[in-house]
Amino acid sequence: GRESFGYRIAVAASSAESGARALEMATAAAPPSTGAPQLVFIFAGQGSQAPHMGQGLYLHEPRYRAHVDRLCAALAPLLGFDLREAIYPTAEAEAAEGFRAAFDAP
Repeated sequence: GRESFGYRIAVAASSAESGARALEMATAAAPPSTGAPQLVFIFAGQGSQAPHMGQGLYLHEPRYRAHVDRLCAALAPLLGFDLREAIYPTAEAEAAEGFRAAFDAP
């Protein structure tokens, strides 16, 4: 797992300069973290995902797996399929014609 540090910060920025300013402002006012770390999902946007991304975490980190399972169960009725079939496909499913087209964004 990830090591716990006394300080953590996250900022959203549209440029390196605005990111640097946001970090400077945030670090000046940020108190040290005293609570237990929480699980966070990061979605970087279109094009950066790949089949099996995060599968190591899914297989070896029970808390991560529990959250993914809960989210996939909630989404299944809306999607009409289990999202784990897309993010952690079997070799046969991944090799099937049309697999990538079914899950890639237009």
